[in-house]
Amino acid sequence: MRRSITLLIAALATFVALIPAAAVASDPPAWVFPVVGQDGVDFAYSDTYGAARGGGRTHIGVDIGTYLVKGVEVVAAADGVVRYVNWSSDPDDLNPERCCTISIDHAGGWRTSYIHLDNDTTGTDDGKGWGIKQFVHPGVRVEAGQHIAWVGDSGNAEHTAPHLHYELRDPSGTVVNPYSALVAAGGNDVGDGPRDP
Repeated sequence: MRRSITLLIAALATFVALIPAAAVASDPPAWVFPVVGQDGVDFAYSDTYGAARGGGRTHIGVDIGTYLVKGVEVVAAADGVVRYVNWSSDPDDLNPERCCTISIDHAGGWRTSYIHLDNDTTGTDDGKGWGIKQFVHPGVRVEAGQHIAWVGDSGNAEHTAPHLHYELRDPSGTVVNPYSALVAAGGNDVGDGPRDP
């Protein structure tokens, strides 16, 4: 009996060793750049992950600036399912007063978040807009490159230049630096980016 158990364990260990490493979801999917270029609008971003912020915080994302232009399209960085809109997972709780944030779950347990989306009516800074596409609700499936929102200055970025704060979480839920993923996705103007307060 003991020999049978030993042989079974050895067989299982051999089987596990034969599983290709790619079967383990440790690497993020191939991302697309989350901001879409427009004529005359380039991007500015730099690796500010971990930089000091007000109140003793550290920066847990990368800010992508659009050189003072609001309304630049934000797209899903990979295929996935919308997890939160304005930090709510309830499709009926899309309160405009809390605009504007989206989080999306992706293959392998990865998650992206898109923060400081536009909350102003066109041509104003009134805080009365909704910078998220109407179809974007918790539970909705989106595709890589699909238009989901617009760049703005909502939340604690109200007194800064318009930009997208982009976050990436790994399968354990840990926030990780998205900078290399942005560079690999073809960010076209790597330089000094805007700064969250």
